[in-house]
Amino acid sequence: MFPLWLKAGFWGLVGGSALLLGSAVGYYAKIPPRAMSSDKPQASTPQLWLLVLVC
Repeated sequence: MFPLWLKAGFWGLVGGSALLLGSAVGYYAKIPPRAMSSDKPQASTPQLWLLVLVC
């Protein structure tokens, strides 16, 4: 059994690493303009929100 502070530090490191990795991928990934948000709502928006709410 590990001490509570060691488990908390481990999971904090895991979470922080995930944030850094995600920001690096988002910075270097090429996202097509069609995938970005726009002023006009698209037809697939309700299905996307339903998917988000189900998860």
